[in-house]
Amino acid sequence: NKTALVVECNMEALSDISATLQKVLGIQTRTMLMDDLEKSPEESFQICLEVDIVVCGFNHIGEFHAIIPNPPCDVVGVLLKPNLLILNELSRLDAGTRVGFICATSRSTRTFYKDFLLDAGGTCLSVAWMGMDEPDGVRELIRTCEVIFATNYVYDRVISLAGNGVRLVRVDLSIDPANIQLVKESLKSSMLLKGEIG
Repeated sequence: NKTALVVECNMEALSDISATLQKVLGIQTRTMLMDDLEKSPEESFQICLEVDIVVCGFNHIGEFHAIIPNPPCDVVGVLLKPNLLILNELSRLDAGTRVGFICATSRSTRTFYKDFLLDAGGTCLSVAWMGMDEPDGVRELIRTCEVIFATNYVYDRVISLAGNGVRLVRVDLSIDPANIQLVKESLKSSMLLKGEIG
């Protein structure tokens, strides 16, 4: 059975992506946080030797290759589905709007949302980032922002803190089906190269 190493910056995304790959492709998965990858590059390289493919959030591909410049297996970057939703919501906001972004960790918040801001011309917005790993910062963000984007991993916790006074946009994260197909094709290619299938 094929095995993928899933690399992400928070446990919620790791669990979600891993479960999807197991269910849809019927493969085994191992998981690793970006923080652990950074702490142990040699051990991470060894794990890459033991799997058939690395599946990494596209926003972390650069970081992954900086830590493991020559990985011994294919590395596939995956995008998550809500791109269009976020871009549309951001493009409707007036210049100067105070916008907050919340995900499971501060790192995941920054890396996930920063590209959307650039694509949507969001440089004219007043932006704050925060992860649920910084509870005081989250409370301050809720107090000061007019619109808050919260991923499905943390939405329920944020809404319980925010009450009704803030406009809260739920961002549902899941792997785009095209990305699952990409992982499947990459696995098939690696099997062909190894002579495992005809």
